[in-house]
Amino acid sequence: MGFNAVRLPFSNECLAATSINGSLNYWANRAYGIEGKTPLFLMDAVIARAKANGLHIILDRHRPSSAGQSPLWYTSAYPESKWIADWKMLAARYKNDPTLIGADLHNEPAGAATWSGAAATDWQPAATRGGNAVLASNPNLLIIIEGIENQGNGTSTWWRGGLADVKNKPVTLATPNRVVYSPACTAACTAMAPPGRQVGPS
Repeated sequence: MGFNAVRLPFSNECLAATSINGSLNYWANRAYGIEGKTPLFLMDAVIARAKANGLHIILDRHRPSSAGQSPLWYTSAYPESKWIADWKMLAARYKNDPTLIGADLHNEPAGAATWSGAAATDWQPAATRGGNAVLASNPNLLIIIEGIENQGNGTSTWWRGGLADVKNKPVTLATPNRVVYSPACTAACTAMAPPGRQVGPS
């Protein structure tokens, strides 16, 4: 059956960059005119290319800085206000393009991230704030909310895999029927599965 959507990662750092770094082969990609352009221009180009091929896009805020992942949705360099402002900008930018169908608010909440407790680590209300901000700019998007690593019942799972706490504390957004919970499992979580329940290639 193939696939019909692409998860397109970005960092907050790249959205503010004034040029694309030299890791791209400009010669091989010369038909797309990316040399001297910004990462945001490249995002526009990828979304346009997806549209031309009948594919949808899910934007994935993969990390705050391009250098590495963050267990929480914010860092000292990229506070929550920046996270929300960038999401609002992107939602508004593609509001009239049905190619964009979803916003994955933060990739792989882990470590200190919780689903209750201290406000500084509580992913549930943060996801609510972020989701509502996105929907205020584009009410048609799906809001993708990943699970956490360390659950309230004391158990741990792979990064973004823990959604046990949703039963008692779901995310409720101002626009109904927009939430998609994502316990996505990549190859790394195969080793954590009980015997006989591994996922992915054996």
